[in-house]
Amino acid sequence: MKAIKLLSLFFYLVMLGCCIIPKHLCAQQAIDSSWYHYNKALNPTNNKDLANSYLFYKDDIEQSLKKHDTLSVIQSIRMLAIIEYDLGLLENSEKTSVSGLKLLDNLKDTPESRAAKVGFYNQLGKIYRGLDNQNTALYYYDKALSFSTKLKDSLILYNNKGNIYSDLNKYNKAIDYFSKSYQKGLKLQDTILIARALDNLGFAQSKMAIPEGIINLEKALSSRLEIGDTKGLYASLKHLSDYYKIQKNKPLAITYAERAYKIAQEINSSSFIEDALSRLLELHDDETIVQYVKLKDSITGSKNKIQNRYVSMKYNFVKEKRRADKNELLSEKEKRRAQIFLLLGISTFLLGTLLILYLRARHKREKLLQVYNTETRISKKIHDEVANDMYHVISKIQSEDYNILDNLESIYNKTRDISRENNTIDLKENFNDCLYDMLLSFRNDNTVVITQNFNKVNWKQLSEIKKNTIYRVLQELMINMKKHSNATHVVLKFNKEGNKLAIYYKDNGKGCTLKKTGGLLNMENRIKTINGTIIFDSTINNGFQASIKM
Repeated sequence: MKAIKLLSLFFYLVMLGCCIIPKHLCAQQAIDSSWYHYNKALNPTNNKDLANSYLFYKDDIEQSLKKHDTLSVIQSIRMLAIIEYDLGLLENSEKTSVSGLKLLDNLKDTPESRAAKVGFYNQLGKIYRGLDNQNTALYYYDKALSFSTKLKDSLILYNNKGNIYSDLNKYNKAIDYFSKSYQKGLKLQDTILIARALDNLGFAQSKMAIPEGIINLEKALSSRLEIGDTKGLYASLKHLSDYYKIQKNKPLAITYAERAYKIAQEINSSSFIEDALSRLLELHDDETIVQYVKLKDSITGSKNKIQNRYVSMKYNFVKEKRRADKNELLSEKEKRRAQIFLLLGISTFLLGTLLILYLRARHKREKLLQVYNTETRISKKIHDEVANDMYHVISKIQSEDYNILDNLESIYNKTRDISRENNTIDLKENFNDCLYDMLLSFRNDNTVVITQNFNKVNWKQLSEIKKNTIYRVLQELMINMKKHSNATHVVLKFNKEGNKLAIYYKDNGKGCTLKKTGGLLNMENRIKTINGTIIFDSTINNGFQASIKM
């Protein structure tokens, strides 16, 4: 309790100091503190270093959560998992690693997230090796390699896989992986990793009775002594003790085991001390002690198998379930999307049908209106022209003016013109004859009608609506000429211009001032309905011209 109070007082003083010290110095202090605890976690001199670093990273997680800095949270979780492993808390380290992976599942795939996955999967591999579950350890090392992009990461993972194959007494494979790790270490020029790979390689070679084994073991020991790699030094002394035990050289085996025990005490790691004491006991001649060590190892192995809760396997199950749920959700989304598309299709079909029915109804109304307008126009024309003339003739008869033949002929001609304007046209077989006869019917003693290239036009290629439009427009032009222009010459020229038919009309009548009303507007509207054009040109005393293209 007193220690906790002192720790709280210490943090209070640190916080007070940060309030007084400039911000940039506090920030620098935070960086220095992070670096200090990072080094202490990876290279502890005793368990106190690990405990202090553990508290630091616990606090750092809380601070990072407040800032919503997920990557910093993940990095601190990873350091906690490493510290727990070094303290011998394998089950805790496993749970911590899995919690980190769960957080990573919610992040995008980035170089930082991939590096974190490599670290967690490597940690799980080490944990399962500690729980004597070598196959699962290999699985996680392979998972780590699948995310690895850095040379240093692959070097460490090859070394760890080599350790697994050594545990399984598959020394040929172990030598292969240690050799790869050693070569990569030479490329990086990392003396710690080189010494580790060389020590492991030498141990595997010694198991295969390869002479190079002891040379590599001693080189690794010498290198570790030179660089002060305490944890590595313990591994070298342990391997040399095992080597000389195999060689039946008990004095040297005990010497190296005792040196390893002293290093374990310096490190102050319970797991290292337990391992060193176990090794020393095995080297004694007392059969009871030997039996005790064997029994203890057997019980420890069984305990590991029983107590191993396979948290990572549960994580895989949860991950698979999440994937299945996600697939089910996607399936449901696809189903809903298909239903929406079906509904849209049905709606489009119904709207299309309604639109067609509406257009047909409107077209029918327009046709009826057109018929009504035509009937109205004919009725008006008969009233204005024929009825008036008839009334005039009746008036003349009543006034005993017996010269009525010319007047009756005039009425007949008007009636015939109205009939021609509205009579039916044979569009199927005799259109060209009908059109030609209609044009020449306006020829008389005072008017000459000339057609050019008429027979060169392939009239059968034209649609019925185009034929009808040509007939009515040319008829309108000829009637206007007869009624208003007093022309003596009319020329109609027919040409094929590309894919279009061009018709040019010209007369030498008295001309007019152009106003698009009545007949001219009617002709223009007719031509527009077939996507054609008609251009009129006329001035007083200069005749009348029309250019039609369709």
